[in-house]
Amino acid sequence: VDGTDVRRLTPWGINADLADLSPATSGPTKNLVVFETIGGPPKNETTNLATVPATCASPSACKKQIRYLTNLKHGPKARFNPSWSPNGKRIAYTKFKGDRHECCVGDIFTMRADGSHRKPVSTSPKFEYRPDWGTAP
Repeated sequence: VDGTDVRRLTPWGINADLADLSPATSGPTKNLVVFETIGGPPKNETTNLATVPATCASPSACKKQIRYLTNLKHGPKARFNPSWSPNGKRIAYTKFKGDRHECCVGDIFTMRADGSHRKPVSTSPKFEYRPDWGTAP
């Protein structure tokens, strides 16, 4: 909380905007961080979402525990702006599609913590991003 004991959780540098620590106090998502992979594997300019435990001891230990929730290979698509639900069971995120030179179509989706059961929340023709579940109860 005070900014000490900083640890790196990925073995590569990422040029990401947001990461979010699960608010779950027990269960499989306790201490799990969801993050954007831009700048890291897979080696391309497409942003994916992945999770890693905040408690792993070193970048090499963390690398073995990274779980990719999306796996976009290339092209004008991206998944970014992850946000945990208050109970830590679902993740809201922005699904982006379109050429980066013709901005922008971004919709809000949710998925389970393992990347399954993806569902649209909002599919407005306007660019929507940075979903937030609000304050935990």
